Amino acid sequence: GDGTEDAEDQVTTYTYGVTTGQTPASTITVNHLLREVKYPDSASGTDVVVYAYKDLATDRIFYQVDLTYDRNSNITWAEDAIHTGFDVKYTLDDLNRLVMAEEGTESSGSIASRTRQELWTLTQTGNWELFKRDINGNNTFSDTGDFNDDRTHNTVNELTARPPTSSMTTAPTTTPSPTTPPAT
Repeated sequence: GDGTEDAEDQVTTYTYGVTTGQTPASTITVNHLLREVKYPDSASGTDVVVYAYKDLATDRIFYQVDLTYDRNSNITWAEDAIHTGFDVKYTLDDLNRLVMAEEGTESSGSIASRTRQELWTLTQTGNWELFKRDINGNNTFSDTGDFNDDRTHNTVNELTARPPTSSMTTAPTTTPSPTTPPAT
């Protein structure tokens, strides 16, 4: 990358142009608050995203996530290098659509201590046929705050039914079709 600074050492222009195998890694640097953003080359299939405060008594990295991609450029892992228990493993179907996200602590290529998960069952057209959220990672999908949202759609992909889940007291309303005037 290539940057130009003004008199106050502020980046005024930045040319981004990392190609596979090029070094050094892409870096954007500005003065004071947010000071550094790095996006290293992804020839290894992993990117490291780093946000840091510089020029403090001690530089502080407040966000650092290692991203791993599959051969179709889908993110399959987001490993949090700062906060324990916030790694995420993403699972995709054969159409490259997200069908599961497990959050917890990564260990040997899987989530060892799951703290949260979400699951989607998708129709061929991508509608959410079933959406399940387990906010404490116990795999029950029925605790307070969990979702087990079973939906149906008509042939033109309009949501036609969405029954209440354990965390809802009534079913959400669906929007009326264009041929049905709204109630007044």
